Order: sequence, then C-alpha cells, then structure tokens
Amino acid sequence: MEFGESCERQCIRLASSKVRELLKCTVCLDFMNSSIYQCRNGHTLCSSCKRVVKVCPNCREEIGHIRCLALEKMADLLQPHCKYQESGCPEIIISNSAKLTHEGSCIFRPYNCPWSEWGCSVSGNISRLISHLTHDHKEKIINLPEFDFRFLISNIGEDEKGPWMVFKCYGEYFCLQGVAYSTRSPPVYMTFLRFMGNPANVGNYGYKLEIEWEADRKKKFTFEGTPISVRQSSVENDEGLIWMEDMKPFFGGRKMSEELEVRGRIWKNPAL
Repeated sequence: MEFGESCERQCIRLASSKVRELLKCTVCLDFMNSSIYQCRNGHTLCSSCKRVVKVCPNCREEIGHIRCLALEKMADLLQPHCKYQESGCPEIIISNSAKLTHEGSCIFRPYNCPWSEWGCSVSGNISRLISHLTHDHKEKIINLPEFDFRFLISNIGEDEKGPWMVFKCYGEYFCLQGVAYSTRSPPVYMTFLRFMGNPANVGNYGYKLEIEWEADRKKKFTFEGTPISVRQSSVENDEGLIWMEDMKPFFGGRKMSEELEVRGRIWKNPAL
C-alpha cells in the first residue's frame, strides 16, 4: 500500500489493475477495445488479431464470430492508458477512438531504424536505435557538428544505401542520408539530414551541405535548411542537396571518376 493511501482506494486500484489484465489480448497483449471476440471456451482476443488468427492459441478451438459484450462494456468504462505508457507517455484517454488517434501520433511511440526503407525492421527508443546502428550496421558516431568527407560519383548507386554518417551534437542525434532516383536519366541524387528525436524539436536545428568538385573548388552546390524527422519517409521529403550523376557540363567536362567533397555543418537555432 502506498503511504497515506486508504484501504478502500488500494482495493479499487488493485481491482482496476486486475480488470486491465483481463482486457489484454491473449495474442498481441495490447489493450482490447472496440470489438472483442472469444472462442467457445471464453478465451478472448482483439479484432485485429481475429483477422489473422483462426484457432484459439489457448485451447485450439476455432475462433468464430462470438463477441464478448461484457468485456467490451468494461473497456468502454475504463480510462485506458496510452499503449506507450512504459516508454514514458502519461496520457489517459477516455474514449477508444481518441486513444487510437493519440497512439498514432504519440511522441513516445518507437522510432524506426533509419535503414527501415532498405529492409531493416528494428524499432525502439533513440538509445536502442543508436546501439543498433553502431553494433548491427557498424555506424560510427561523430561527436562534432561539422563534417567533411569525399567519395567517387561512380561509387554512389544501388549498392550504397542507408545513412552515410551519424552525428551527436547539442545532446541530440542526427544522420546524414542519401537517396538515388535511378528511374530518371541521368540519375538524380538527394542528400539530406535527419533528426533523431522528438519531431516537435526539429525546428530547433538547421544545417548546411556543400558539394565541391575535387578538381575545381571554385564550383560547388550548396543547400541550407531544416532537418527532417527520422519518422518521416525519405520518399515524402523534397528538401535537400540535389545533384546529378552527369555533372560534366557544370564542371567543364572533366572525367566522372574524380572525387566529390561533401562538407556540412549542423547548428542550433537561437531561442525565440
């Protein structure tokens, strides 16, 4: 019992906790709301799992179309916590529809790995992603807001995917990423920065990218803007440093095997 808590309040809290356990789907373990189904022996599951599960995981009886109306009424009466409560979300939402809407945009929901668009299915909080990036993708964390690296145009293509660099500065993480639009001729490339943190804080930071031709440093492409959130798909992004594989006319017809140099800087915008 918590200090100062009456026996009656403790019993209510304990009873509420037990009811919440009853409202956990036996398949996905999420809080069941809206339509709740049961097998002939009374084992329950949520409507989402019913679409894919045909046999009860507890007794192997066939799952039919029997609704558990008593539990549905309980679910409506309770105030369910956000499903990301264990990740830190304090929200308690009264209606099931509002709960689903909130969870779809909850800032505590897991982040997808920046490599997700290339097949990686790992998700989690930022600490989990950084550990995953360094151990599984062998990324090195650069603890500086400025960077400078070189690459050959001929090396950029379908085999080079995912983030190029991961940075830690101003107490936050960022990843530099490139996308190839190979359906165009000649191919078009975009390089941009992703912010790995609360999307509401994206506007607190800015960055600048600059591409120079190794053989002629007087000619360069420059982009300055705001990072995109790691939650945002690169397909939806239309802001970044754009350049083409066939840059001969711009750089005086020199060979494409020469190097490009990418320089960049990340900064924190002054508080308003």
